[in-house]
Amino acid sequence: MRRWIAALLFAGSTLLAQAQSAQPPLTPVAPFTLGQEPHDRGVYLKSLPRNIFQDQRALFTSPFRMTEQQWKFVVPVAALTVGLVASDTAVQAHVTKDPSTASRSKTLSDAGVVALAGVSGGMYIWGSLAKNERQRETGFLSGEAAINAFIDTSIIKYAAGRERPFTGSGQGNFFSGGNSFPSQHAAVSWAIASVIAHEYPGTLTKILSYGAASAVSVARVQGHQHYMSDVVIGSAVGWYLGRQVYRSRSSEAEIDVRNWGKFIKDENTESVRVATSQMGSDYVPLDSWIYESFDRLAAMGYVPTGSATVRPWTRLECARLLAEANEMYEEDDPVAEPLLAALESELASETNVLEGGKNNAAEVESIYGRFTGISGTPLRDSFHFAQTLKDDYGRPYGQGVNAIAGFSTRAKSGPLAIYLRGEYQYASAIPEYNSIAQQTVANSDRLPFGWNMRSGTTSRFRTVEAYAALNVQGWQFSFGQQALWWGPNRSTSLILSNNAEAMPMLRVAKVSPMKLGVLGPVHFDFFIGRVGGVHYARIGPTFILHGNAQEPLDPPPYMWGVNLSIKPTENFELGFGHNAIFAGYGRPLNLKTFLHTFSNTGNAQAVEPGKRTTEFNFSYRVPKLRNWLTIYSEMFAYDSPIEGAVDSRYAFDPGIYMPRLPGLRKLDLRAEGVYTNLPGLAAQGNFYENAHYAQGYTGYGQIFGSWIGRQASGGQASSTYWFSARNKATVTYRKMVADKTFLQGGNLQDFSGSVTWMVRPRIEVSAMSQYEIWNFPLLATGRKSDITVSLGIRVFPKAHLGAN
Repeated sequence: MRRWIAALLFAGSTLLAQAQSAQPPLTPVAPFTLGQEPHDRGVYLKSLPRNIFQDQRALFTSPFRMTEQQWKFVVPVAALTVGLVASDTAVQAHVTKDPSTASRSKTLSDAGVVALAGVSGGMYIWGSLAKNERQRETGFLSGEAAINAFIDTSIIKYAAGRERPFTGSGQGNFFSGGNSFPSQHAAVSWAIASVIAHEYPGTLTKILSYGAASAVSVARVQGHQHYMSDVVIGSAVGWYLGRQVYRSRSSEAEIDVRNWGKFIKDENTESVRVATSQMGSDYVPLDSWIYESFDRLAAMGYVPTGSATVRPWTRLECARLLAEANEMYEEDDPVAEPLLAALESELASETNVLEGGKNNAAEVESIYGRFTGISGTPLRDSFHFAQTLKDDYGRPYGQGVNAIAGFSTRAKSGPLAIYLRGEYQYASAIPEYNSIAQQTVANSDRLPFGWNMRSGTTSRFRTVEAYAALNVQGWQFSFGQQALWWGPNRSTSLILSNNAEAMPMLRVAKVSPMKLGVLGPVHFDFFIGRVGGVHYARIGPTFILHGNAQEPLDPPPYMWGVNLSIKPTENFELGFGHNAIFAGYGRPLNLKTFLHTFSNTGNAQAVEPGKRTTEFNFSYRVPKLRNWLTIYSEMFAYDSPIEGAVDSRYAFDPGIYMPRLPGLRKLDLRAEGVYTNLPGLAAQGNFYENAHYAQGYTGYGQIFGSWIGRQASGGQASSTYWFSARNKATVTYRKMVADKTFLQGGNLQDFSGSVTWMVRPRIEVSAMSQYEIWNFPLLATGRKSDITVSLGIRVFPKAHLGAN
């Protein structure tokens, strides 16, 4: 088995090396310090001990030679490492416990390392015999990098002393005499792969070399040899060492040995700046005024490549769109001009980066507080009835006093970015349902009596969003708690909104659109996240209920999703979204369960494929009224694939937006309907429910999608008077009607008015008042009403370090 793998990899790499050797040699950018001959560059067997000594000395003394800019990478990298280690036990709970699978995985990882080492040695021998200097150098340098990786990981292993999975306490404790952190197999594999990929930078070579190294890393986790963070850190160490050995000794390297140990190119020897597309940037929060301004500009034709369906955007992407809008601005426009001016002020730092400035700063973004008082009985359960307050990051509220006080801060350095928003939350209690209502809800959900009662007061500190991000060639990888909004509607989204608490997730997004011929700008978003607050699951094939109301399931389920939008013309955008809740209690998180979410044999299987949903949307600026009227809609389906076909019924969420009204240029109008009460549904409350995941499409009791609920119709209309980009007043009317066949039906309507005002250049105050009337026969006899009053203040201190 091992010999076959080694032979295949060696043969493939040799053929690729020969093919790429025939290409014209790369032209060095800077003169070499050590000379051009192999013995001058240390690419010779007798110089290997000297090379290893120089490599180790350079590595361990590099902290003393790092610049201030390089040191600023340390904090985000350290934070990311801590986050990975903290999530190890949660991830390990999803690793298969099957001994035979673990044994095969361990064997595969051993074979993979041997195979890559065989490729390294084989290239050296073959290159020497065939007089192919590039192959000989690749084999030699990959072996040197592998030895460095072995030495350095051995030192760290001894110092860390981390327990391996399923040994000791089972928690992966450090300084306990173990040798799990980091993974030596991963480090050695990635060190070899890194040199090969740098020497032969073709796409196929990278796929083969990095693919083999990735297989080793994954197999170490699947084989119960390491935690996730062990292999991630080991892989990073290996790749870095391979890169540095290549940079210091290869005949094709662009810089000399003096830069060994530096993460970025020395400005004294390399003046080329990293492309701005590779700069890390934090995402603009979904409740920011920036989106409202861009919505208005886009509706008037100033943002031709912006997407209305995939949010959030990075601040750098917002700066790019602002530059695009400024290019489109050719004449005096009293509506667009103040919007552009306010955005230019807010995004000045990012605009500076786009113009060649350093992407290097940290700041306290905001400090805020909000008081909300509710008289009467509010609703907080749209999964069964309705909710008084919506799209507020799942924040709790109740009858009486409610308050939040928090802060947000962000930092960026080169390709890295970090964002943190946390707050203290206090919420009064909410009246419990009567016993008849509780029993009816329990019967409908097939769950225990009173399972969903979260009626007590809440007093807690909670992160709203917290993540670290890394930009790689325009693809941003972000890990942590993040909120998403998919769809062109603004009063709600059927598939994903900030109605529920943000999920901890790994997100991969193309931060700026790709341009693909007639398809135009293409936006792409993918994530996999952990669903919180889930207490019950039904395990097939008998679908017996597991769980209790006191403790959430361990492990919890996960959700993955993908969103793609195209914009073939400046006036028309078409989007597609799909996601699925899968894995969790009774089902491990692995490739098998992920692939099972694509099953086309229906949802009524012994092993549930997951809670799957699909969404289509479009946005269109109407001809003859391009700058006056935009129409859009979202279509949302609960997927039930049967024998290759899809038996889906689509909920709708159509809307119109007028960025200004005739004769009233400061006034806009938005009207949206939403409909999940389709005739002839196979079951009551079909949308957002699921047989296996008994609490359906929710996180901590709140629907991830729309406040409209599982079987209702309604909508919202609002109009905003723009005194300026930051100062505005809005009036809103909202209504929903639940079908009488679902929990006896009911209805809700509310009227609200809100004002946001910048009283000082860095101080914003806001106020909101809402009057609500609701009538749900199962909850109370006759109509009920409540009044909500909210007052908020937000300070933007702009306390920062680094470049402006």
